[in-house]
Amino acid sequence: MATIRRAVFDTNVLISAYLWPGTPRTALDIVRSGRCTLVSALPALEEFVRVLGYSKFGLSPEEIAPLTDDLSALATLVRPRHTVRVITRDPTDNLFLDIALQGRCTVLVSGDRHLLSFAAIARCACLLRRSSCARFRRSENVQGGVIVKEHPDDGLGKRQSR
Repeated sequence: MATIRRAVFDTNVLISAYLWPGTPRTALDIVRSGRCTLVSALPALEEFVRVLGYSKFGLSPEEIAPLTDDLSALATLVRPRHTVRVITRDPTDNLFLDIALQGRCTVLVSGDRHLLSFAAIARCACLLRRSSCARFRRSENVQGGVIVKEHPDDGLGKRQSR
């Protein structure tokens, strides 16, 4: 069992957190409160900037810069080894497994269901965006962290009774 102390958020979760109110923003606010450490890496920050630059978001470089600065200040950066190559459906998601592994994260927060089957490689639980905030919020009630099981064969992500 592990507590949510270190988490990696994929790019879609971060973009949602910065641009709109809702569950991802609540999860980021919990990180801001100090109850959890956000872990990332330079390639993930570069992807964040690249995706924010898509025309569908309508953001100028001047509007993107403060978001990037904030994320850079908020996250603890690790150096991915680029050795995780298990996801073929969207190979860029391998980066987030690598970050979780190198950053010793207990949770990877994503809306991508295909990451669920690979979370055990990074020895962490994978929370879908809808469930992540409920688990983070409960952290106040369980000695500062949410208890989740680490491996899918143990019931990945299920709340443990005390």
